[in-house]
Amino acid sequence: MSVVDNIREMSKEEAEIYIKNSELNINRKEIPIGTVVFFIKKNGYKWSVAFGTIEEHYTSEICVQLYEFADRRLINGIPVDEFETPTKWQKLPKGWNYDTELFTLSHEKMPETAKKLHINVPEDIIKAINEGILVKVQSVDHCHFDTEIDSKKGWRIIRKYLMFDNHPSYVSLMPCEVFRTFEEAEKVIALHEAEFERQANLSDLEWSIEQIDKDIDRWANIYAISADEKARCRERIMSIDNLEDVETRIFSGSIQWKYSKNKRWMNVEY
Repeated sequence: MSVVDNIREMSKEEAEIYIKNSELNINRKEIPIGTVVFFIKKNGYKWSVAFGTIEEHYTSEICVQLYEFADRRLINGIPVDEFETPTKWQKLPKGWNYDTELFTLSHEKMPETAKKLHINVPEDIIKAINEGILVKVQSVDHCHFDTEIDSKKGWRIIRKYLMFDNHPSYVSLMPCEVFRTFEEAEKVIALHEAEFERQANLSDLEWSIEQIDKDIDRWANIYAISADEKARCRERIMSIDNLEDVETRIFSGSIQWKYSKNKRWMNVEY
């Protein structure tokens, strides 16, 4: 989707923030490499603010290095980075059964200074990175510790990695998606949440009309439909009975419609 298409989908306030952050999505490299920046992550329908540091600039993209808390797991009291796997094979303990814990997983305490740091403050993030509280994602071993048991050899501790356990180290963002402060990113989330609330308060008819108008607008933009022809098409669709149950789509240069419970799509003649 182009920048222009993105803006068309936004509210006026949202578009103003979008345009303010980047004119036509040209990366002007105004933020120095290494600077802490904030951006918005979407998980399902929920939005949250994430952070990273500028790693590299491209013509229309900004590469951001991601961070996470340092791995403070201890295996039998030994830090993860120092714990060698697989361990040597050894005899199962006397009285062993499938519920017996063969190793102890615990966590090293966070430094006291970490309690005073705030993830929404750039200076605190830099301090946490310098003190090793936050580390680059790629420096963390995202393994799971487990035991391997063999009827002839005994048991040992191994590392396991889940196939779809994804931990990206970098993210590519458009300049308009990168914010210097946590508060700027929060404003965009607030706009999205306000839009969700607005949609929830629409009647079924109002919602249906909005979706129809989106299809009509896209159709008119794609095929350079005149304002007069677009208005006639819209007037024709708005005259259909039970409009709250009507769905539309663009197909072969035309607008088609059907009732949501039906399968048959029909061209709109106007």
